[in-house]
Amino acid sequence: MTKKLETIEAFNSLIVTIFAFLIYTLSDVNFEYINSQFNNNFSNFSISLFLSVVFGVFYYLLSMVVSKFFRGKQSELTHTFLFLSSYLSLNYLVKVYTLSRKYILIFSFVLLIILVLLDKTTLKYNKNYQYLFTLILIFLGSYFLIIPDIVVSQDQEIVSLEDESLSDYEKILYNFENFNSSNSKTFTIENKYKLTKNYICCNEYSYFDFGQKSIGSIEIVDETLIYISGSLILQKFDINNLIDVNKKPAPKFINNNLNEIVKNQEIFKISRESVKDLLVVENELYLSLLNELSPGCMNIAVLSAEINFDYLEFDYFFNPEECVNRDSTSYNAHQTGGELLKLNEDEILLSLGDFRQYNKAQDPNSIYGKILKLNIVNNSYEVIASGVRNPQGLSQSKSDNNIIIESEHGPLGGDEVNVINLGDKSNFGWPISSYGNHYDGTYKEEAPLNKSHEKFNFKEPLIYWPYETVGSHGISDISINYFNQSESYFISTLNGRVLYEVIFLDDYKAAKIIDTTLIGDRIRKILYYENANKYILLLENSPSISVFEK
Repeated sequence: MTKKLETIEAFNSLIVTIFAFLIYTLSDVNFEYINSQFNNNFSNFSISLFLSVVFGVFYYLLSMVVSKFFRGKQSELTHTFLFLSSYLSLNYLVKVYTLSRKYILIFSFVLLIILVLLDKTTLKYNKNYQYLFTLILIFLGSYFLIIPDIVVSQDQEIVSLEDESLSDYEKILYNFENFNSSNSKTFTIENKYKLTKNYICCNEYSYFDFGQKSIGSIEIVDETLIYISGSLILQKFDINNLIDVNKKPAPKFINNNLNEIVKNQEIFKISRESVKDLLVVENELYLSLLNELSPGCMNIAVLSAEINFDYLEFDYFFNPEECVNRDSTSYNAHQTGGELLKLNEDEILLSLGDFRQYNKAQDPNSIYGKILKLNIVNNSYEVIASGVRNPQGLSQSKSDNNIIIESEHGPLGGDEVNVINLGDKSNFGWPISSYGNHYDGTYKEEAPLNKSHEKFNFKEPLIYWPYETVGSHGISDISINYFNQSESYFISTLNGRVLYEVIFLDDYKAAKIIDTTLIGDRIRKILYYENANKYILLLENSPSISVFEK
C-alpha cells in the first residue's frame, strides 16, 4: 500500500512540476529578487526550471504527509488545493508576484480534471501505464503551448556580444535592426486600469540580462515618441501605433553622431553604465548620460541636438570638469541621478547623485549629490538643492511652478519623496541623515545615516519607505496624475514594480499614499500623453513601451 501510494504521489508531483514550469513560461514573470539575492543574472528559464523542481519536491513531501493523514483517501479537490496553496506560498516567499492568475486557475482546473479521470477511468493497462500515458500527453501539450515562442526566437538572429567581427555598438545596432516585435499584449489591472505592452528590442538587453543597465529613456514630441536605449540606440515611434493594439510599434531609427562623440565604451558593454534621460525644450533635444571625461574618470554630462528626425547632430552642452574615479572601491554607476526637467524656455533642472562618494553631497564645492538649475541660454548653472543621494524623478507641481517634487533612492530602505522650493536652497541631509541603512549593515563615521533630518538642521522628506516595509524598493520617476483633479501624482518604482498614487496636502507640507497599483515590471519612466489622456511607461523587464490608461 505504501509503495503504491509513493508511486502515485511521485507521478502527481511530476505533473505539478510541469504545470508550475508552464505557468512561469506563459506568465510575464521576472525574478529580480532572486537575482539580487545571489548578485547574479540567471536566465528566466534557469530560475523557472529550478523553482519548478523545488516546488515538485515540496509538493511530493507535503502530499505524502496529507495522504498518510487521510490514509490515502483524500479527494482530488484536496490535491488541487495543495497545488494551488503551496505554489502561491512558494512564489510569495521568493517574491515572485507577477504570475498570471489566468494560467494558475487554468492549470489548477486541468490538474483537477486529470486527477478525476485517472481515478475514475479504467484502462486495460495497469495504473502506472495510465500515469505514463498522461505524462506523455502533458509533455506534448506543453510543447505546443510554448512552440510559438520557440519559433519567434528562431526567426530572430541575434549577434552575440562576444562576436569580435563587429564593434560593441555595431552588434547592438544590428540586433535592434533585426528585431521582429511580437504583437502587443493588454492586461487589466485591478479592474481599474489597462496596460498595453508594446515589446521592444530585446530580451538580451533587458535590465538583468544586460548587467543591470538602465533600459534608457523616452520623450514625446507632438505625436512622436523618441526612445533611446541604455546603449545609445535612437528610435522614434508613432504614438498612435503604440496606442492601437491592432498595430505593431514599427520603430524607425534616427541617424545621429552619438557613437562618434561618446567616448565611454562601457555604455555598449554588459555593465551598469548607461544613458540617463531625455528632454525636449522647444526644438532642442537634451540627453544625459554617464560620461567618461578622461580615462577612468566619470561625470554626468548633458548633450543637445536640434531636432531633425533625418539626422541628430549632438554636441556637449554641460560637461563638468569634476569627475569621479571609476576604480574607486565605492564607485557606483547606479548612484548617479541624471534626471532632466524643463522649468521654462530658458532653464532646465539636472539631478546629480553622489556616485557613492560620501563626501560629495555636503561639500559646497562639489556638484554631486545636488540638484542643478542649468541656463540653456548662457550655459550657467546654480545649485538649488543639496544633500541628495540618487535623485530619480523630478516634477513641477500642478499649482505652483516654483515647487519641485523630487523622488530618490535611499540605500537599504529610506527611499524618499522631497519637496524643493526654488530659491530655498534646501538640504535633505544625505549622508548625515537617512531613514535607510548601509548595505553591509555597518556604521560609517563619514555617513552616519542618523534617523532624523530636522534634528541635524536638514529638511525632512514628506514620504519615506523603510526597508522592513517594502524591501529593496527603488523609487524611480514621478508624474502629475491627470486622472485625478486634486494635487495627485504617480510615483513609480523599479524593484517594487508598483505605481503609487500620492496626494500632497497643506500647500505641499504633507503627503499621503492613497493607492498602490501593481504593474509587475520595473518602471523606468512615466510620461503623460495629453492628446489621448494616457500615460506611456518604459518598462525594463519586458522590455516594453507600454500604454497605461483608465
